[in-house]
Amino acid sequence: MYEPYYDEQDRTLFFVDGAPEKKDYFGGVMNVFSCGVLQSPSRMKTIIGHNAPFAPAVAFGFTRRWEKVKDKDYFFMISTPDKGERVLTGIIWLDLTRDDVKRIETFELQENVRRRVTIKVQVGDRFIDTITYIKR
Repeated sequence: MYEPYYDEQDRTLFFVDGAPEKKDYFGGVMNVFSCGVLQSPSRMKTIIGHNAPFAPAVAFGFTRRWEKVKDKDYFFMISTPDKGERVLTGIIWLDLTRDDVKRIETFELQENVRRRVTIKVQVGDRFIDTITYIKR
């Protein structure tokens, strides 16, 4: 069961399944930002097979919206570089393995309508590099 924890140094709230380990969850190489259905811990668990740690996060210069592609509706994260003041809230999944990311990409990249990019998101007082998936 997920429990909330607070990192006083970075003023960051994060969630871990059980007791936290003595490590920097935010320093992991593989992190994934989601602003859609993969914000759901139960949905993410069905995809990667375990409960990954996560934290609320903010991406600047992005928005989200539904768009039709090939007569099907998709929910997209859209870059808005001309409107850098835009703020998009979501979840950053922390300290993932390469296999976790492969499983996430099976979901996110299906039907070839999204592409993988690396962005920085803010979590508390930290800015963290993360993978996300935007409209192709």
